[in-house]
Amino acid sequence: MNNPAVSPMNINDRMLNIDDIKAFIFRAAPLVILAVIGFMTVAIAYSLAATKIYEATARVIVEPRTQNLTGNQEALSGLQARDQGVVDTEVHFLQSGTVAERVVRDAQLMQDPEFAEASTDATIKRFAKALDIRRVGMTYLIDIAVRAQSPSHAALLANKAAAAYLALQQERKRAATSLAGDLLSRRVASMASEVGAAEAEVQTFRRSHNLMSVNGTTLAEQNAAQLNAQLATAQADERAAIDRLHAATQDNVATDTAHAQNSLAPLHAQQAAAMQEMGVAQSRYGERHPNYIATREKLDEINRALVAETVRARSAIIAARQNELANLRAQAAAATGMRQSIEASATANAAGLNRNSQAYATLAELERKASALRSTYENYLTRYQQTSTQLGTERPDSAIISPATSPLAPHSPHLVYNVIIAVLGGLVVGVLVSALGMMLESHFSTGHQVEQSLDVDALPILPTIASAGLFPKRANPDITVIVVTMLTRPMCAFTKMHISLLAAISRPLATGVNQVIALTSAIPNEGKTTSAVCLAALAANAGRRTIIIDGDLRRQHATDILLGRAAKKGLVDILDGDAALEDTLIRDLPGGFDLLPAAPLSSGRLDIFSAPQFGALIKNLRQHYDLILIDTAPILPVFDTRILLEHVDSVMFLCRWRKTARRTVEAALAIIGRTGAPIAGLCLTQVDLTQIRKFSYGGPHYTHHYADDDGRYV
Repeated sequence: MNNPAVSPMNINDRMLNIDDIKAFIFRAAPLVILAVIGFMTVAIAYSLAATKIYEATARVIVEPRTQNLTGNQEALSGLQARDQGVVDTEVHFLQSGTVAERVVRDAQLMQDPEFAEASTDATIKRFAKALDIRRVGMTYLIDIAVRAQSPSHAALLANKAAAAYLALQQERKRAATSLAGDLLSRRVASMASEVGAAEAEVQTFRRSHNLMSVNGTTLAEQNAAQLNAQLATAQADERAAIDRLHAATQDNVATDTAHAQNSLAPLHAQQAAAMQEMGVAQSRYGERHPNYIATREKLDEINRALVAETVRARSAIIAARQNELANLRAQAAAATGMRQSIEASATANAAGLNRNSQAYATLAELERKASALRSTYENYLTRYQQTSTQLGTERPDSAIISPATSPLAPHSPHLVYNVIIAVLGGLVVGVLVSALGMMLESHFSTGHQVEQSLDVDALPILPTIASAGLFPKRANPDITVIVVTMLTRPMCAFTKMHISLLAAISRPLATGVNQVIALTSAIPNEGKTTSAVCLAALAANAGRRTIIIDGDLRRQHATDILLGRAAKKGLVDILDGDAALEDTLIRDLPGGFDLLPAAPLSSGRLDIFSAPQFGALIKNLRQHYDLILIDTAPILPVFDTRILLEHVDSVMFLCRWRKTARRTVEAALAIIGRTGAPIAGLCLTQVDLTQIRKFSYGGPHYTHHYADDDGRYV
């Protein structure tokens, strides 16, 4: 903004505040009230004139069956306990039209005037529209509602719809059971032949590959088991024989000694007795005595016999040991041969098993196939038997828990609901239309809008004389009458608002005193001349020397309304040097200000304001007047004003309230901005004070009506 005393952030930092909302409510209230009244009228008229429709409701519960007459689970029941999707499925089934078709047929609705149509399909569609299926929350309950013009008829049709639903559900289960029985019967027959063929193929393969078995194992497998057992026994016998041979070989010397001593015991006893006798004879008779000699010879003979016997015994023992070792070696060799023989047989049997491994794999595959077919056949046979016993015992999976009764009050039209909906609809439509209207506005209604949209200050507004109470409505007084009346009624709204505007534009600028002010607008008829005259009168009445320069050289509007005629000499004559300033000024006008009129252009000059004489004239007037107001031509259609603005201290831009387009104002302000002239602000003119409250709730002009012309609060 060009006014340093006001910052855009200090005016309003928000695009929308509570005052804007209140202003919108005030402005939209008439349209909203009108829309609500209109909607309510239509709703009440419709509610009173429309045909009354009654709604009856039958309630059913979906209860999955877990038992039946045969003690077996029902085939293809289609319902599972705790399955919430089942209830939704049943709701969709009720809404599919099948139930409606059954009711149309059972209740003979083709002859019912309320539902009968030209064709059966059309009648079904019409009844389906009157049928309303609703699930009760997340429970297993379903409401079947029918709307009809008669309460009893609605109840009758609702009960018939519930009964038709149960009957269709039972028929659906019976058809499913019958179909399942037929399918299972055909499948069981085909499976029996398949199982027989598979088992015959297994036996044929066994015989052809010599894979016959006893007690579940093949002959080759049994031989392998026997050979393994025999091999283990032979290996044990071999180890035992080898161990005995090794032990006998290691125990050779000890065994010979023991055997020799046992067989020579008598000779050793004789040797001992002879040695004893020889000792006695030696001690008694001496070595030369015959008894001693006889005894010694006897001892020698015994020793020779002992030596001979020892040799003989050792030879016998050695011969026996050799025989024993030979037997042990023979046993060990026999055990080794047995073990090797069994190993050869086991190896040959294993080779046979390896050769038949592919046959075993093929046999296993054939057996698995036959077993799977047998298991499937048994399952199908069991299901077929269960389905056969189930046929004819089907029961519906739902039950009626609350039959429909005749309603006491109509379902529609509902007067209270319709009125409530009408009120809400009127509110919404009224608010939307009002909001759309405000969004599409192309003009300014408040100074707040001016400051938000443009980079200028919003000056105090100027009201119309009628809305301000200065003159009655439709009055068209002369400008001099307006000035005189305004000065005699200083406390009226019209006067106070002009005083506020005069104070606003009289504030000093950053560059100095705001003495020369140009009043301009974008287009004609914005109230520039009237505003200039009123402001000049108030300034002069306050003791300030004031002059109005009629700068509109083409229309000369200020000159016409103040003099009532064209001036003989004017601004152009002064600039051309054809007249002096004192001879041209008009004094003693109502209000006490002077006027520099604009005489008609005679020279055809278009650059009158660019002449140095105009700058000199303004400089001269600054010395004799405190306030110089220049009533200029509109800036968009006339180029003169753009040149004139180079000589003023500030520009007061006037815009007609709720008339001048925003784009027009923006274009004009852009031109002023390019001239470099300071803009004092934008003033909304010809404001209707009785209507501005709708657009500026709580604003500076919202409470102007609380004071009378004498300044007293009312």
